[in-house]
Amino acid sequence: MLLVIARWLLTMFARELLLEYGWQIVSTLLLALVLLVVTVLWALSIIAQPAGIYWLAAQAPREVQAQHPLAPIVIPAPLNPSQPPVIGAAEAMSVHGGGRQWTDGPAYNQFARSSWRAVGMFTAWAPAACSAASLAWMLRAYGQPLSALDDAIALENPPIGISTQQGLMDHTGTQLAVALAHQGLSGFKKHFASTQDLVTGLRDGPLMMDGQRWFGVGHWFVATGADSSGIAIRESSGNDIRRLTWEQLYGPVGWSGWAVGVLP
Repeated sequence: MLLVIARWLLTMFARELLLEYGWQIVSTLLLALVLLVVTVLWALSIIAQPAGIYWLAAQAPREVQAQHPLAPIVIPAPLNPSQPPVIGAAEAMSVHGGGRQWTDGPAYNQFARSSWRAVGMFTAWAPAACSAASLAWMLRAYGQPLSALDDAIALENPPIGISTQQGLMDHTGTQLAVALAHQGLSGFKKHFASTQDLVTGLRDGPLMMDGQRWFGVGHWFVATGADSSGIAIRESSGNDIRRLTWEQLYGPVGWSGWAVGVLP
């Protein structure tokens, strides 16, 4: 008899629970079922990738290390021969305005083994050496050539001034100006407030400039002259780009306005 009463009470209690909470239980079960289906479909889509589960790991956010030759590149439009000559772009020694004498020359390639003395330095520093290649170019232009990019890295005071992960630590170029002074040149850095200001500055000599968005990770290069449509440059990615339009300089390249040069 007690067992029958207990079963009757349990049945009534369960019925009350179902009447009061039944819709909540059903909705929870349906939501769990939907989440399970979505999870299964997501897992199947991952497995379907060519690299399987390793594809998922590749999607994790990663810190950008440094410049590399496979990064997207902005190809400047070719120089129109009908345009006026680029100021300071001649391949011979010349004096610009009241500036010091300097010599133009080919760009260093930071990814070329021949640009480095030690294989260890090449392996560790090549991806981050655009500022070092720009510095080496400037020193050679002003008669202070270095034997290898190893020496340019040393002048940038690693790991404080430059690192293998970030390249030049200060995008305004302080360490580059210090390095020029260390080699006996009157190095300076300046924020150029306008295009005309930059054109005027280039009349006195080449300038090292930071392209904060170039190649997706930033890239230092040397501007050697300017005309109405853009600037002549030397850069070390190995792509031998020699010209940027004004639109490219301020757009995809992302010049901040800072530049480093040698006082007249």
